[in-house]
Amino acid sequence: MEEKKKRRTYTSPAVKRRYAAKVYTQITFSAPKELVARFREACTVNGDSQASVFKQAMADNLIVSEKADALDQRNHSLSESGHF
Repeated sequence: MEEKKKRRTYTSPAVKRRYAAKVYTQITFSAPKELVARFREACTVNGDSQASVFKQAMADNLIVSEKADALDQRNHSLSESGHF
C-alpha cells in the first residue's frame, strides 16, 4: 500500500493579517523610559515575553475584579434579605 505525501500548504501574509485583525486587539500606552527599560530587562532575565506579562496581568486583574463583583452581589443580597 502506497502512502500519500502530505501536501504542504501556504498561508499568505494577507490571510494571516485578516485573521489577526478579526481575533486580536492591540493596546498602546505610554510609560516612562526608565520604567520600560527596567521592565524589558526584567522580562529578559525572567525569560518572559513582554506580551505574556501583560496578558497575565490582564487575566489576574479580571479574576480579582470578578471576585470583588461576586462579593458585592453577595453582600447586596444579604443586606436586602436582612441577614447582614
